[in-house]
Amino acid sequence: MLLVTGKNIVSPSNPQGLGISKACKYKEEAFRFVEFLTNTENSADMAYADWLFPVRNSSVEDPRFRSTEYEWNILYSWLPYARNVRSNMPGYLTFEWQAFVPQIERVILGEITIDEAFKILKKKVIRYSKDWGGFNNLFQKILLQINYML
Repeated sequence: MLLVTGKNIVSPSNPQGLGISKACKYKEEAFRFVEFLTNTENSADMAYADWLFPVRNSSVEDPRFRSTEYEWNILYSWLPYARNVRSNMPGYLTFEWQAFVPQIERVILGEITIDEAFKILKKKVIRYSKDWGGFNNLFQKILLQINYML
């Protein structure tokens, strides 16, 4: 949901960050990894895959962020007035917070294996796709990734 916060600023609440722990034993290697992860191409790829605009100006110039698919072009036109604008992909937040995050938490807590989590997620993707009238692009990508991981 987009929140209009006054002064023509549009913002949903979904911050993301990246850092290196003070206790890290390999700070130089970690810094090189962060540099790699945040280069122009990778920043664009990660942001697009996560339905966000990248924070890097050079990455925002990627043509995908002006595409009419999922109304990116409209969101792109809002950038001068916006902070953290996110594409309105049907089913994204439901899948993320009701399916994906709980399974990852269970893996972290040692309740299930990663393979078990992927099998559960595969079933949920199929169920959600039926609930929302068929496979949209998001569910096709998620299912392909899960099948790859299994």
